[in-house]
Amino acid sequence: SVAVKRFPPLADVPDHEQFVQVGLQLSESLGLPIDELLYDYHVLDDKSATEVYACRKSMLNETLNGLESAGFELSVIELHTQALMRLYREQSSHQLMQGIGLLVDVGSERLQICMGDGQSGQFYRELPAPVLSGASDAKLARQHFTEQLADVIKRHYQLAATQLSGAEVSHVWLSGESAKSVDISLLETCLSWPTQALNPLQGLVYSPNIIEQLNEPVSAWSTAIGLALRGVSHDRQY
Repeated sequence: SVAVKRFPPLADVPDHEQFVQVGLQLSESLGLPIDELLYDYHVLDDKSATEVYACRKSMLNETLNGLESAGFELSVIELHTQALMRLYREQSSHQLMQGIGLLVDVGSERLQICMGDGQSGQFYRELPAPVLSGASDAKLARQHFTEQLADVIKRHYQLAATQLSGAEVSHVWLSGESAKSVDISLLETCLSWPTQALNPLQGLVYSPNIIEQLNEPVSAWSTAIGLALRGVSHDRQY
């Protein structure tokens, strides 16, 4: 539902006027009235462009109504994969692992695959997640789900390797709310790459109370942490 645009840097535009200026450029670019759009933006780290995310208000009516009824309001619009790529880059600098990692985030409906480095570029894909079988044998259902996941990863790695000049995977990070349905040992066997659950809080300073209040593994919070890192400078402590 989200479109991505890049516009020239907002030179000499005061902060309080930037949002309106971005909206006017976006409206002209998409050919849609500004009052029909929800949008968000940030300046790229190298200041070369302003990256803008937008969607029609009508596409998010159900989500907005749900947020409002729960006492929240929309604050960020961004592609899921880009939030995860931000986390991927952050974790690549903290985890003591050599080579190029493959991040696989398994949601209830969607699967995100992220990979890349500073030299080869970046690769990310959003795909339908494998369907978890409702078989009465939980172990068999888990095995089938894992094997499906491995097949998807292997297929898309071939595409990633082509785009990233033959870059080879050295390890796999697994995250997402449905990662608990994956047999990590079996996945590692199927892929022939070292595989582990991602700790997205690695290298970050946080209150221990956060962990105590979680009802699921911390790896389920990868997207939220990736969003929270937007705009955080890499040259300071978090």
